[in-house]
Parts: sequence; structure tokens; C-alpha cells
Amino acid sequence: MILTLDGETNQVNCFDLHGKFLRKFGTIGQGPGEYKTADCILLNRDKSEILLNDFPSHKVNFFNLTGGFLRQSDLKFGGYKMKLINKDLVAIHSGRMGLNQINCELAISDLNGNIRKTYFPFPGPIGGDCCGGFAAGTKLNSILYHKVFDYHIYEVFADRVETLLTLDFGAAAIDTGKYLNSGTYYKLLEEKGKVRGYNSVANTPEHLAANISRDGSISGTWILDHRSKNHQYLAIDTLFSLGNFRGIPVHFPRQTDGSWFISTTEGIDWFESVSKLTEAEKIILRKEVHGFIDAEKVKMDGNPVLVVYRFKDF
Repeated sequence: MILTLDGETNQVNCFDLHGKFLRKFGTIGQGPGEYKTADCILLNRDKSEILLNDFPSHKVNFFNLTGGFLRQSDLKFGGYKMKLINKDLVAIHSGRMGLNQINCELAISDLNGNIRKTYFPFPGPIGGDCCGGFAAGTKLNSILYHKVFDYHIYEVFADRVETLLTLDFGAAAIDTGKYLNSGTYYKLLEEKGKVRGYNSVANTPEHLAANISRDGSISGTWILDHRSKNHQYLAIDTLFSLGNFRGIPVHFPRQTDGSWFISTTEGIDWFESVSKLTEAEKIILRKEVHGFIDAEKVKMDGNPVLVVYRFKDF
């Protein structure tokens, strides 16, 4: 299944792998299985469970694959980004904001809310902290993790955190330490030409991709070929003209599964992406990508579009 969160209704939408709608579930409220807001959703394949994180309430609700409520787990702190390390443990990015009671950016918890490990301690909260989240790991029972104001990509295991790699942005790099005080986040955004860090990271068996923010907005992506170890940086204005991809290169990956990633884009971005394709490219996509014919009908002011996209080769 593909699971999405509806920002207007705070419900979970379920689709099959061809994009066909299956069902929706979830209810705002305070009763069993209800929540204030749906901040993050995970699929635990090994246990056939869906986890829905309610950040303001410090709770995680568990549902079966048809949306039936199973149980609720209380967390000891607020965490708005989560990722399963294995079937029994979850990594939680708690950030540096005021709702964080443990003053650590990353925590490892079991599914009952018991904290096993904490990492990246800090003395106090900071305004504006955020995290693009997690990605598939390069090793079994691991995940990748990144955070704002940081140029490292970490590999997180059940019992340790290792630095997978560090990107050197040369003259565009900044001393992140001076920005880790309350109120300086927006000062950072005003410094033109400075790289803020990663907005999101995606990992497949073939490629590692990281999108990079500059001047407070997305400016490009860095892609590493795992096999050849070759890498290159792509400016934002080249993303729509990559002829060696099968699919539409819309913005940046958010979640990965195998060699596929899922991306969301606004209707205007999708409209512009499709308009840049040649008719020959459109013919190929109509034949090979299920649902592309319907996706062509999206208008410039259409609702956000969910795109399933695959690296062909690079």
C-alpha cells in the first residue's frame, strides 16, 4: 500500500501501488484511536500495523491494515518525525522546540513508548528547528537521519549512531554553531548564498539523494551513485530536463522503498513539469507509467499531486 495523510481532513488515505484508492480512516477527537492531529504515519510490515503519530498529545495510535484501531502508546516527549529501525524499535526526531522534554534531538523508543537511547543533546530549545526526517538505511536494520544546521548524514542502528558521510559545500559552508541560539534561525535565512543544510534525504539501492537549501529555499540536489561512487550536484533549473530518468523528475524524494521514491508536488509544479516533456517522452510514459494519462489532466491550480517515481539509471 501507499499511505498518505490528508492535511485538510487529518485522515489517512490508502492506495494500492497503481494509485487506486482503497479506503480512508482516522478521526479527530479524544477517544480511543482518535487524535488531535496526524503528524507522521508508518507502516510496520512485519507486524501488519499502521502507526500514526499525534505530536501535540505525545501519543502513537496503532491500526490494522484496514484501519481498525488496535491500541495506543504514550511517548515521554513530542516527536513529529518517526521511522522504524526494525519491527520493534522506532527512531524519533524530537527537535529543539519547547515541546521537547528530554533536550535531545534523536531518541530510540520501543513501541510502548519506553526510551532506549538518546542522541544529540542540547542545552535549551530553539525557534524554527525542523528536520526533513529519515530515509532507508544502507545496511539491514538501519535508517538514515539528517537534521537542520548539520551537513552530516547519519546511519542509525538500534544501539548506535554512525556518521555515514559529510558533504563539503566549500565556500558556501557556514559555522552552524553560532546559529544555535533562540531567535537566530531567521537571521540565517537572510544570509544570501549560505547553505542551511538538508531539507530531505532519500536512499535507494542505487542512489543517495539529498536536497539542499540555500537562502531559505530549495536550490538543488546532490546525488551519489552507490555503485560507481560518482556524484554530482544538480541546480534547480536542470531538474526538469533530465532525459535519463524514467518518470517525471518533480522536486525531491521524501520516502523510499527499494529503488522507488514517493514525492509530492503542487499542481502548478506538476503542470510545468509535464509541459516540458516532448511528445515522444509522453508516449513512453503513457505506455509504461500507470495513471500518467490521468495525471496529464492536472491543471496549473490543481491540488497537490502524489508521484511514484523510479531511478532508471544515472
